Amino acid sequence: MVSRAGLDELAGALYCLAAALEDVDRDLAGAADDPREGRLALEWVMDNARPLAGLWLEPRAAGGPIPS
Repeated sequence: MVSRAGLDELAGALYCLAAALEDVDRDLAGAADDPREGRLALEWVMDNARPLAGLWLEPRAAGGPIPS
């Protein structure tokens, strides 16, 4: 089990990454072959992926023994 706050943090980080990927897909579709735009897009995804990559959910014990 994990805490509700931990799940909320995970959901928030996943949402940010998904939104960044959508932004980059849209931006790159209109960027032709501009390497500068590609680098900016990569940096945007990386900036939004780092919080998720650094997230660690600590397991929590339930009120009693774990059923078999």
